[in-house]
Amino acid sequence: MRDFLLCLMVVMAAGVISSCEKNVDDYQSPEPLVEYHFGAVETYVSDNGVTIVSDMPRITIEDYTLERVKVKVGYQSVVDGMLSEQMFDENASKRDGRVVFKIDGLLEKTDYVARIYIEDEQLGYAGVSEDFEFTTLEHKPECALSYKLDIETRGLFATVMFEELQYTVDQQSVPIESVVFEYRRNHSTPQEWIVCECPGEQISGGRLTIDLPCEGQGYLQECCKYEYRVTVAPKDDAYTTYTSSVQYFYTQAAEVKIAVSTPQLTLEGDYLTLVVDDIDISYDGVDAEDYAYSSISDDYYIFSRRKGNEEWSREWVVASDGRIVRQYGGMSYAEPNTVLEFKVVVYAGKGTPRTFCETEVVEINVSPVE
Repeated sequence: MRDFLLCLMVVMAAGVISSCEKNVDDYQSPEPLVEYHFGAVETYVSDNGVTIVSDMPRITIEDYTLERVKVKVGYQSVVDGMLSEQMFDENASKRDGRVVFKIDGLLEKTDYVARIYIEDEQLGYAGVSEDFEFTTLEHKPECALSYKLDIETRGLFATVMFEELQYTVDQQSVPIESVVFEYRRNHSTPQEWIVCECPGEQISGGRLTIDLPCEGQGYLQECCKYEYRVTVAPKDDAYTTYTSSVQYFYTQAAEVKIAVSTPQLTLEGDYLTLVVDDIDISYDGVDAEDYAYSSISDDYYIFSRRKGNEEWSREWVVASDGRIVRQYGGMSYAEPNTVLEFKVVVYAGKGTPRTFCETEVVEINVSPVE
């Protein structure tokens, strides 16, 4: 009996142990609380790209934030209502505690659907945000005009020289339809532009030369300030025509040459006549009569004195058709044996000093010898 009880106790004990072991195996520990946090998303689009800025995504386990996480963005275009294959961008940067994705190479004027992915690299937890949308802009060509400009001036002429002249669209050179150079004398009246238009075919290797004055226009005025502007039009009128701001250039003093014939003196009765038959003036090789501004640049003087005097008297006169004719009366009242001396001086141009030509001195006895 005693042995039986011992056996029963052993069996009962074994049963208790077996029962305890079974309860341990059946116990399920609670799963940890894993949460995925995605903040507000902002998108900044261009015609071929987008910048996506979001609060930094994170994974928490029981309020503990995992540190070794990887963030990427997936995006798909929507064309004709169909989603394209998903593309990914893993090149995230951080800015002020936020995550930034900069994606290029997108289609212009296209709808996109995107979402942000986060993954723990050690424990393998992964989550994805809700989809968000953006639309790229319509592409607007980037047009630019560039050139180097040098203007060589003389008195009546100037040479305008363009170098490295090109019109680019999205950094690609395109054909030029025309180059228009407009100029006018500063404060001229009326304030109208003189237009020189050159077809694009005249541009060679980015070089274009324009000679002023333009064909059919008057010569430039020496020692003067001029305004100018440049307008360049591309062959494709879908692109912008550029007009520069108003700039300035200054003409120089012309090369002036003067030739004046010797004055001729004649005495008839009470009148003395001085005649200069030939006055030739040229500005940069252009005859004064063909230079519209010569009238404000030329001055003619007759110098006279009684022979023996040191001081000359000067009289401004007007020339007509390249001649000077001046008549003096009252010669009969001159003192006996009065000899008068004359010379003519012509000034031209606006240089400093001005160009001048002085004739030889001629003399005449204007009263009878006693």
